Amino acid sequence: MLAYSSSTVSDISVDAFAHLLALDVASLRYDDWLGQIAQRIPAAYGLPRGTQVAFAPSGTDLEYVALAAVRERAPGGIHNILLGADEIGSGCIHSAHGRYFANETALGIAVEPARDVAGLGPISLVDIPVRCGRGVARSSSDIAKEMAREIELAKREAKHSLVHCVHGSKTGLVLPKGNISRT
Repeated sequence: MLAYSSSTVSDISVDAFAHLLALDVASLRYDDWLGQIAQRIPAAYGLPRGTQVAFAPSGTDLEYVALAAVRERAPGGIHNILLGADEIGSGCIHSAHGRYFANETALGIAVEPARDVAGLGPISLVDIPVRCGRGVARSSSDIAKEMAREIELAKREAKHSLVHCVHGSKTGLVLPKGNISRT
């Protein structure tokens, strides 16, 4: 078997494919199917009852979900703290800043990349590199200290902090790792 995928999509295993074939998914509508998955995810991770799950076609699109969830929480807007912009999709720089990243929306509406998405409010963006200039992964404690500085900056500017962490970047990094002590 020869399979093609991007870093966003992983090949499905033979066992997983067999499992899907055995399910009676033909009788479910797509939104019902997503509803069932949305209920299973919090249970699988032991999250509190009432935890909401959002689906999107990509991590780039999920930036909008996170921004919409915290908009208007602080008078100064949102301070989005992005970890490792060069380790994620190229469109995330735009979407993390509340801007369009493509020539059209998912609904086929023509837009101009880098233009603000209406309704998200003022958004400042900072990228915290997860690698040093030589390409070596930075320590979790260094990244956490830089995150703490940005969160304090946001507080001083009456902004709501939103931290974008990536669990498994395009090069496989998971940073910061483990329990990070507050500084």
